[in-house]
Amino acid sequence: PTMPNPTSGYLNSTASVENFPPINFKSYLRPGDSGLDDIGDLDAAVICDMGLYVQPPGGRWVLLSPNASWIPEFSTNAHETFIRADGRFYTDDRTLWPQLFCPQFEYICVIPRKPHPFDPNHPLAILWWTPTERDFVLVDDAVLTRYNGAEKFYKGPPNSVTLGRLTDSRVAQLKVFKEKCVAAANKYTLAHGLRSLPGILEQSLRHNWARLTAVPFTYREMIVHVAELQRLCLDIQAFIDFQNVFLPRLYMSDVEVRALPVRHDLIGAVTESELDLHQLVKMRIPVWHLRPSFSLPKTMNILSVEVPLYPFSLKMESGTFDSTPQRILADCGPGTKRQMSMQPLGCAYLGLAIPRSEFALSSSVDIMSRAIQDVSSLQPTVTPGFSTPGQSPAVPVGNIPQPSRNKFEDLSWHSMPSSNPAWSSALRTVGEWARINPSNLTPLGYVYPDPGLIAGSENLRRHYFMMWLARRSYILWKECDDKFQAQGRTRPQGWRDFLGGHLTHEGRKSKEAQRRLELGNKFTARGIVLTPFSSHVTWYEGQYSTSEDLPDSVATQVLWDLFEQNFRAEILALDRHVMKAEWESPDHFMERDRLVQSVLFDCDTGEPGGAYLVTCIPSKDMGLAAADWKIRMRFIKNLHTLMETWPKIMPMPSFTETTEEQWFVEQEEVIARHYCAYFYNIFARAASLLMTDRGHGNLWYGFAAFAFLIVCPLTPMSSRIPRRKVDRRGQELGQSDSISAALKPVTQDSYSLVSVADASAMRKPYGTGAMSYPVTDVYGPEGAMVQLGQRSSFTGVSTDQGGVFSPSRHEHEEERRTHGQKKQNQWIRWTTVVLPTLVKPYLTLLRKTDSLRVPVTSERNASCGCGSTKRKIEVKALYFDHIDSITVCSCQAAVELVSQGLFPCAPLRPSLAVDLGVLDFVRELFLRSAPNNTAWCEALEAFLASRKYLLESPDSLRRRFSNAFHWYEKLNHLKSQHLQEAIMQSRTIVSAELRKSSAEPEPDASNARGNDTSRPSDYLRAKCPLCFGSSTNHRTDQDVDVIVCIDANFTQKRRQNPYGSSRGPADAHRDSVFLSEDQVKLWKERVESVRPSRAPTHSQPSTEADGYEGSIRVPNSVLDDCLSSFTAADEKRTKASAQFFADTGLVAILCRHDIVLWLVNMTTPGERQYYALALLSELFRHLPPDTTVGCLYDIGCQVDRSCVKWSLLDQDILKRLTWAVSVFHAFGHQWPCQLIYHPRKRSGFGLSDGEGCERFWSSIKLLIPSLRVSGHFQRLFSLDRQVEYLNGKSLDDLGVWLKRKWLKCQAKKSEAKEILGRVDLTMEDLEGEWALQVAAQTQPLKRQSKQAGNKAIEEILSLLD
Repeated sequence: PTMPNPTSGYLNSTASVENFPPINFKSYLRPGDSGLDDIGDLDAAVICDMGLYVQPPGGRWVLLSPNASWIPEFSTNAHETFIRADGRFYTDDRTLWPQLFCPQFEYICVIPRKPHPFDPNHPLAILWWTPTERDFVLVDDAVLTRYNGAEKFYKGPPNSVTLGRLTDSRVAQLKVFKEKCVAAANKYTLAHGLRSLPGILEQSLRHNWARLTAVPFTYREMIVHVAELQRLCLDIQAFIDFQNVFLPRLYMSDVEVRALPVRHDLIGAVTESELDLHQLVKMRIPVWHLRPSFSLPKTMNILSVEVPLYPFSLKMESGTFDSTPQRILADCGPGTKRQMSMQPLGCAYLGLAIPRSEFALSSSVDIMSRAIQDVSSLQPTVTPGFSTPGQSPAVPVGNIPQPSRNKFEDLSWHSMPSSNPAWSSALRTVGEWARINPSNLTPLGYVYPDPGLIAGSENLRRHYFMMWLARRSYILWKECDDKFQAQGRTRPQGWRDFLGGHLTHEGRKSKEAQRRLELGNKFTARGIVLTPFSSHVTWYEGQYSTSEDLPDSVATQVLWDLFEQNFRAEILALDRHVMKAEWESPDHFMERDRLVQSVLFDCDTGEPGGAYLVTCIPSKDMGLAAADWKIRMRFIKNLHTLMETWPKIMPMPSFTETTEEQWFVEQEEVIARHYCAYFYNIFARAASLLMTDRGHGNLWYGFAAFAFLIVCPLTPMSSRIPRRKVDRRGQELGQSDSISAALKPVTQDSYSLVSVADASAMRKPYGTGAMSYPVTDVYGPEGAMVQLGQRSSFTGVSTDQGGVFSPSRHEHEEERRTHGQKKQNQWIRWTTVVLPTLVKPYLTLLRKTDSLRVPVTSERNASCGCGSTKRKIEVKALYFDHIDSITVCSCQAAVELVSQGLFPCAPLRPSLAVDLGVLDFVRELFLRSAPNNTAWCEALEAFLASRKYLLESPDSLRRRFSNAFHWYEKLNHLKSQHLQEAIMQSRTIVSAELRKSSAEPEPDASNARGNDTSRPSDYLRAKCPLCFGSSTNHRTDQDVDVIVCIDANFTQKRRQNPYGSSRGPADAHRDSVFLSEDQVKLWKERVESVRPSRAPTHSQPSTEADGYEGSIRVPNSVLDDCLSSFTAADEKRTKASAQFFADTGLVAILCRHDIVLWLVNMTTPGERQYYALALLSELFRHLPPDTTVGCLYDIGCQVDRSCVKWSLLDQDILKRLTWAVSVFHAFGHQWPCQLIYHPRKRSGFGLSDGEGCERFWSSIKLLIPSLRVSGHFQRLFSLDRQVEYLNGKSLDDLGVWLKRKWLKCQAKKSEAKEILGRVDLTMEDLEGEWALQVAAQTQPLKRQSKQAGNKAIEEILSLLD
């Protein structure tokens, strides 16, 4: 780029220092120097006296540059920073003027500089463009009267505020750059993690874009938000350029760097540091060196003496929004603090909790009772007309009392959008799952009106619709303005007054008038008065008369928009309430923001990551309400991930991805039920529903299908009735008879609803002795009901009055599930319903029996207290030496059995229960010997048969005992988790009390969560306290702080399922050590994207000259020999056929104390390097940024070579990672490789042998036979269980380990001293000789030639002649 003309667009500065003489510089070149090419980093191509005084020892600040031709105006004094008239910050704006270089914002020096004079055809012209009046389009009813103002605002009458939006053409121009920046940031974030700066900037950019495109604003606000979006785009591009283009220049040679031009088209930076100066010069970035005059050398080259310049085109006006002073963002000198103050300002988060005082209730109990009732019933009498002075009603309002409405039920109106069946069912049954704690109750208002308030007010419906559409722009603007955030949110009564026009600013002094006055001030803060709306209202591109009802499709769209807006605001409010510390933490609030947004869909693309505002009406159902269940599964998974991070005030259901629609629908219902109940537990009101109809289709038919779903609420999504064409009267055209019959009105005679308790028994299933009873079809105010005359075809699960699942009946034999489906449904019942209810009874049993040491007395006829005699079932109780029969109630069978010291084999109607002592014994046995359920059950059956205890049929014990054993193991995991949470909660309370008594400050949120980056993670400290428990993370006297070893094993394989069935439920261990498949896949893609496929190896010697690979001091020829001699290094070598094995082996990383840190499940035929890289990446993610690691790997030399050659690991990790070869495998490597990578010859590894993985493989070899034919998740669970046992055993033996290693170390030390004592050489001589030997024996080979042998023979013959 050409050097800009210094006088174009700039004016001279007149800064000076009184009573201090200026410095008169003169041009000077050292003898022998000729010009610009001889200007060094500390010389001056330009220099000037800045006219600023330097504190003692006295002097003046001087600004000089070795690679620029002009001097910018720069002040070191503190001054106020605020937004100017163009939305920027004058010379404090990093996109307009050079700033002081600071490491936290090092990238801003490569932001492109605005050209002078400005070129409108510049590729980046839109990023320096400032909006004008022509770019501002008014929205309908945009002028708001301001009765206490004194200024005239843009385009409006005196004392008014005008709302508008940016023109479509400008939005389209900005969108191009916004999408490019989002794509670039996402690509960088995928490789470097969510906390990388581009990820944070991209998140801020999405917030800003939603604010700019979805919400109206004033002319002044438009300028500010456009400038902020431009700044974010420039920031993202500059950061990525700095990382990818300029930082690599620091590793280039001086010759290569000098061939590159100085980038005069960049902003550049000012710095006081000589180190930063050298680096910026080498990166070819314009830099100015700020130095005190007394530090300048007399022999410094000076080419030109200039005066500081500043641009006259930058706006210096304050550009205040109103008569109030402009907010000062910073009042400090240049540096990090000032840059942080100018970070994104448009990311306004909605604070949604209402103050308790607004409810004016006497106690929390009143809040609870009122939340259950219909809040609309509290509405006062409506008086006609508007109460705002000067207003007249556009639609007359009658004195009509409004009926109450149950917000937990769907509202019936022909234009109401259809609700998602899973969510409407969850909302109806929320009372069965909710457990409100009055002390934690937080009333919550509505950010936007409740759609049911508008649609349910039959006589005022049109008036409410028109008022909302007329005021929608104002409400959106108000909610996204940070000056309104302290106003709180509004309950339904407030919205009813607002939509009815009952907001008074003067009048009577009654309590009702005062309440409305306060409400009016809340809605119209800053003195804004809502003016009367005109004869029409606008909805997107259409205009509608206020004297007529809205078209049905438009009404449906308006209601859908309100439902969706409220849902987005509520889920944000809920997360901000329960995760308050995270939102207030600067280290975690962006992660919370991303988690919440992943549940919302983008209105343009339908992908996760939507804004908190609905930007448009989508053309199809999206997100959690999508018609395609596979799309919904993505969002349900994200919702489950979000809820998993919430405090466990109620049992959290599990979720697993599946290829079966029915399986997913069941999980969706459970997740939706959990969310609705959690919301109710916190805010004591019904959550907003998710709607699936946006008014684009057949409204009548959608409502008919919706009514049909209410009758059969458990019908799966796949059975929803498709829309059909209708005529203008709402009659369907071409509808099939079956669907017509389905939509016919239901009569009391044909489908009567009766209570489940009153329904008679149906029949005895053939071959059993149990009676079959009706299954719950629908829930009403009276409880569980059954619909006689028709059986539901849904084959999922339903709930009875006790909250325990009961199986549905099959009407046809062809609808029976496969074994895999039944297994999956049983897994869902165990994990989401049964096990969470067994934790407390199990803990109570352990306390009463002193951990099962006191015998438990079984009750032969136990009762749950329901009073029913029809639900009794007989269960066989299996003990060590006998079998007993007991009778329990089926509604609480699992709880009753656990209370008696037995564990059931099934979650609902178990036929067998096993003594807990037997299960504990088998668990300990299988940890120490090869687990074999078949052998154990056959032995136990034979033993009991010898005592005349016979089971019904042969081999009837194995499957049932296996189920009981597995889920008892899961119950113990839940017990441990429950106890751990109780301990952590008590620890937090005690710590807070101790700090309070000692007046200590509160710790930062990251420390409270155990994520302090100055220490290893809680996970690592719990795994091995010797390696990771020290308070000192890095010692300068040691080469490595942590030693780990990595190895692969191909004996732990799992065969392919010959029937090709799915993996089954994702039954993961509570403390699983396995990396997720997504993590491994990410590293696989990363390695394959940067490293080309290996070419076939040839036996011919290479004719190329030998050399080193980067910083590795082992010749390439030696590394090639190591590669050919080790099968583990050959990634193409097949060690376990993927044709016959689904899982081919394991890769492990262990610490030096043989404790397993993580495992990777291999699925490839050979050993791949990305497995080891994934493990190391996970390790460094849990370590402080200064901890060094030594890694022992049998092919460590090859992985080290790949990392250096292809940059597989970040430089920050590579400089902290030292590779070595494990002792046993080291002797198979070439001698030069051993000189560098042998752990006994490489400093820092001591006596560590790196063979911990081999010992671990030996300890789990007993699992090989059983896991060879197990399921995928069963295999992982068994390995996790064995690892948990082995790690615990290693922790118990750490004291013995330390003693043994200490004695061995002392013996080695004494032996070494004795040998060195017999040598007549000093330690320095020995080390010098060793260094010379290593250097000599690791020299690269000379270039080889095919004619080298012939030339040698000719030389010998010439000597003979």
